[in-house]
Order: sequence, then structure tokens, then C-alpha cells
Amino acid sequence: MPFYLGTLPISQKPVYTAHSTKNVETNTLTQDQRGKNGNSKRAPKGDPVLVREHIKSFSIVESHYCRAHTKREYLGSHLSIGKMYELYLQQCHTQKTTAVRKSKYYRIFVTEFNLGFHSPKRDRCDLCDKFKVAKHTQTLTDDIK
Repeated sequence: MPFYLGTLPISQKPVYTAHSTKNVETNTLTQDQRGKNGNSKRAPKGDPVLVREHIKSFSIVESHYCRAHTKREYLGSHLSIGKMYELYLQQCHTQKTTAVRKSKYYRIFVTEFNLGFHSPKRDRCDLCDKFKVAKHTQTLTDDIK
């Protein structure tokens, strides 16, 4: 024992633990048992198919100009993953189904769908610009609506 402590810069506790957990017959260390109990409380598992259907139910905003040739699709700028998850929770509550966790919803959204949320800043058509100006000045005409 003094050899370990004198040679290696460790305290006595790891050495005592290693010696106390070894198998006496074979003189080898036993396998680490941390995390092996299996009776941790888990949330009930929801159905990932319902998550995919929920994400597909949102309408996709048509792209303009340079975004028209990309494979990424866009949702309205009023949405976010958080808002979509809240709507998913409401849907699960009305259908009386078990919802997945927010992390699972996020993982499905990011890995299986190529969707974005931002509104185009410099990639707008003339009609979008007219609508934005008319909305601020409260002069919407029927052709712009």
C-alpha cells in the first residue's frame, strides 16, 4: 500500500476501494455496477409517429428568389419549436394520448425534418414589401390582401 501512495499522486480512498471490491478467489476487480439498477423513474413513452404527423400538419411558406432552389423548407416566422411543442401538448391532451418529452420532439424535428423558421430579410418579393409597408401605414387594399 505505501508503494501506491508514495509513487502515484493519489489519496488512500481509491486504493482502499479497489482492494475492498476485488474478487477474493480470482484476485481481480469486480465489474462496476453504477447505473445498472434499472428501476429509475421514466416518463411514459409517447408515440413518435404522432410527433411526425403533427410537424407535417403545419403549412410550409413558399420561398422566394434564392430560397426557391434550396431543399430546406420554411415554416412561418410566427412559429418556433417551443410553440409547436405547446400545440402538440394541447393536441395530445384533447386526444387523451401520451406526449413525448420536449427533448424527443426537438430531436425528431431536427434530425428528420429540414425545416427553418426565419422570415426572409433581404429575400422578399415586391408583394411582400408592399404588404409590410401597407401593414405599418394601415392602408391595406384588396389587391394587397
